[in-house]
Amino acid sequence: NNVKTTGISHIIVVSGMHLSIILSSVFLLLDKLFYNKYVRSALSLAFVILISGVCGFTMSVTRAGVMFVIMALAPLFSRENDSLSSLCTAVVGVLISAPFAVVNVSFLLSVMSTLAIVWAVPFYTAFVKQKFKISSKAVEILLNIVFCSVFAMIFTLPITVKTFGFISVVAPLTNLLVTYPVMLALICNVAAMLLSVIPVLNILSYPLFSVANYSARFIIFIVNKMADLPVTVAVLPKSFIVFSLVLIALIIAYMYI
Repeated sequence: NNVKTTGISHIIVVSGMHLSIILSSVFLLLDKLFYNKYVRSALSLAFVILISGVCGFTMSVTRAGVMFVIMALAPLFSRENDSLSSLCTAVVGVLISAPFAVVNVSFLLSVMSTLAIVWAVPFYTAFVKQKFKISSKAVEILLNIVFCSVFAMIFTLPITVKTFGFISVVAPLTNLLVTYPVMLALICNVAAMLLSVIPVLNILSYPLFSVANYSARFIIFIVNKMADLPVTVAVLPKSFIVFSLVLIALIIAYMYI
């Protein structure tokens, strides 16, 4: 209940976010280890299929998986991966294979939050950086995390209000505090499990599991503290959907203007 009211259900429910964190790490590792683009692409595809299967090929995982398949294939055609085009391709692919995904709440939330992150966030981050002449990398990372949380919440507002009838007012702050601990916990867990089956290197799994453990404890602590605040959610009428659609339209319109 605390996870739901603090707006971080996407951390608990296996989603495209988990797949993205793991595969981004895998892709980075493969880029360092292999210089042949065909080997990299083949291994990348294998990892995408394997990890998507482990995650159960849910709608949001499949959406993320298709995007990573496109990312893996792009170098073979000497093309740069474009996240927005990849997202659109993934949506079309999923809807062709499973048309009823259009009413799947998990899929809709995944698509709209990803749309915000790959489309609106880069624009507004660059805009604010230029406007206020921000040169600090730390400030830029902080700005990006805040924008990811805020814009993802705005873009998913119509679905959230229609489905749940409320939004979490503490979600942006909670996400800001737990984003990196979540990434650390997930990556350390995966790395520790892989190392634990290698005879000589399995000793390294213990410190990694410890890091993941303390990261998870910190996440639980933050979630419970945020949930104890006097106000955590705002109950909204269905008519708020119209306002949220207008707000999204204005955000997109300003980008083009």
